[in-house]
Amino acid sequence: MVALSLLKHNVAFKSFGLNAYITYREQLILPAPFETEENFWKKAHNRFTLYKKQKIKKVYIITVASNFEFSIENIEFEALPFYEWVVINDEN
Repeated sequence: MVALSLLKHNVAFKSFGLNAYITYREQLILPAPFETEENFWKKAHNRFTLYKKQKIKKVYIITVASNFEFSIENIEFEALPFYEWVVINDEN
């Protein structure tokens, strides 16, 4: 669904791992439907070097119903339910 939404909104992207996408805006779109903030915070710290190496500026965590935000150094992490994230793409 995430990839289809990116295609629908003409957002250029490439695959990043098994289930993530990097856009031309240096954003990482990462589906994690049931992820908690605490669990994702740990994962983000473990993968931070990789994100930094790819010059990612923002990570969108696409969830079912969770909202949370945090930053690690200069990378912003924002979790949004899918329906909110789609609306953001409609505005671009």
